[in-house]
Amino acid sequence: MTATTTSTLTRASAATAALAVLGLAAACGNDDDSAAASSGPSSSAASTSTSTATATATSTASATDAAHVQRGAATGERDVDVKVRLSWRGGAVDPAGTTVAVERGDRVEVLVSSDQHADIDVSGHPDDRSDVDPDEPEDVDFTITEERTVVSIGGTTLATFTTS
Repeated sequence: MTATTTSTLTRASAATAALAVLGLAAACGNDDDSAAASSGPSSSAASTSTSTATATATSTASATDAAHVQRGAATGERDVDVKVRLSWRGGAVDPAGTTVAVERGDRVEVLVSSDQHADIDVSGHPDDRSDVDPDEPEDVDFTITEERTVVSIGGTTLATFTTS
């Protein structure tokens, strides 16, 4: 590479890194990251590495769960570790093929909406059986006790919860 190409690539990388740091700082509401990014070349590089790693970990977790799965405080409920929203319409699950990684002892809530009356079963939890009526969502609550727990409706899997 020529000196001009190297210089252009370095400036482009620095600009991309600076945007990542500023975006992360704005999202977190922490002014320390943006101050570190503007304090000089060496602190900018260290801040960029940390911010890039953090951004990658965050986006991986989000991509894994998708919008219909919430965890921790995002569930909006103190006693719920994982909340999943699903619908059963026209005999089909939306979103289909939901598999959620959980830990033993996690308290799970599955909110199911449907266009027809149906029974909801939770494998290994016969007491947590419930039914859903048209346009009246039903919460099914249970605690993860097995390596694999399946929530089904009419014999069709709504969601599978697995422990690592």
